[in-house]
Amino acid sequence: MKCKKILLAYFVLTWLCFIIDIALFFDSLSKFGNNDDPYSEVTLLVASLVFLLVDLFYFAWLNSLKSRLPTYLSSSIFQIAFGLLDLAYQ
Repeated sequence: MKCKKILLAYFVLTWLCFIIDIALFFDSLSKFGNNDDPYSEVTLLVASLVFLLVDLFYFAWLNSLKSRLPTYLSSSIFQIAFGLLDLAYQ
């Protein structure tokens, strides 16, 4: 039961970070070129892009589980990654 809560919390927090990273990326993109210090703008833009790519990599990795594993395993592991351990035992 504890593992289920941890995996579900990890998945929810990853989605939350993804949404925040998208907002920060577009915020830094909208402010790009409006300041006198170009180095801080580029740093913010690159840092937010890196965080966004890390979030997307996690979702791509979850999606790749379906194609890399046999069918009887891929559905269970995909559900476990989302924190749905009850469905995996059926």
